[in-house]
Amino acid sequence: MGAFSYSQSTLPLETEVGRYCSISNAVTAFNSEHPVGWISTSPFSYNPDAAPIFREAIEDSSAGDLYRLREYDDRGRMPIRIGNDVWIGQNVQLKKGIRIGNGAVVAAGAVVTGNVEPYSIVGGVPARLIRPRFDGKTAERLEKLQWWQYRFTDFHGLDPADIGKFLDGLEERIAKAELRKYSPTAVTLPAIRKHLEHKARQQ
Repeated sequence: MGAFSYSQSTLPLETEVGRYCSISNAVTAFNSEHPVGWISTSPFSYNPDAAPIFREAIEDSSAGDLYRLREYDDRGRMPIRIGNDVWIGQNVQLKKGIRIGNGAVVAAGAVVTGNVEPYSIVGGVPARLIRPRFDGKTAERLEKLQWWQYRFTDFHGLDPADIGKFLDGLEERIAKAELRKYSPTAVTLPAIRKHLEHKARQQ
């Protein structure tokens, strides 16, 4: 997860999130996929370990790998990749393996089954384009500038509600080398665990 992003939902560990993202509550990811063109969608045909009932039956019968009829390319294991400045509303469902582009907005209640283009607003079941967030020229300018590489405190004096003037001012500051790209130290799970253990010992 990138700097200045937050999530009110528990996402799969392999999910990649860029900077300045806002993820609401009750956002979930699809579970593993099942083959719909095979004789059965049941995991007995490709992954009996997925359900205890099949695993126990195999152990009882000593059939072993005989029940692994063939490999199934389960895209449900692929990570979700979320760009920078993405807003995902409440109760959104995301398919594994999709990519959500920079600046995109996903409306509450949407079911996202495919990639979302940068600076687009999508919604519905399945999610479809509602409208672009900005005109093509502005979106291209945003992608080129990559403002999310800077700290938000670098934007003092710039009006975020006036995107044209904001970009003009930021481009000027970058051209004058007044800003430095923000490169924070990555925080890892072991570091968080160590910090929490240290706090617990102090209490």
